[in-house]
Amino acid sequence: MNQDELCVIIAEKYYQPIYKYCYAKLNCDASAAQDCTQNVFLIMIQKKNRLNLSNNMQTWLYKTADRLIRNYRRKEKKYRDQIPIDEIELADHGGLPGQETETPLDCLTETESALLHEYYEATFGSRNELAKKHNMTLYELYKEIDRIKKKVKSNKD
Repeated sequence: MNQDELCVIIAEKYYQPIYKYCYAKLNCDASAAQDCTQNVFLIMIQKKNRLNLSNNMQTWLYKTADRLIRNYRRKEKKYRDQIPIDEIELADHGGLPGQETETPLDCLTETESALLHEYYEATFGSRNELAKKHNMTLYELYKEIDRIKKKVKSNKD
């Protein structure tokens, strides 16, 4: 199997999980998540001759996604710092002052929201420490995050 065929197989297998990861880490910004996800696979294709496409590609994809997310946030922060405060308020309220917009995350308690945020901010290696911080095993943390995601999804539908 040649490198191009391996790239296609990897992209088909991991595109959705990487997109979901980016989407969650970028505060449900679909456009930003799509850009970051596409860039992950673009970089993979550009580096296909230097990468060992058969070993640890999942780890490489997530690390690349993390790096792109950090870069996106850094650029976004720089851009946000240049926007006048009154325009930020408009953007936060869906474009009209005083108009409250409801998000799917509004159904979460403060504790659930904080845990979800911590979970997506944590790197894969530090999730075990996160679980310990909340007096859980890693498995219990994953189950709790899954329960929270289902709650958000059922509220969204």
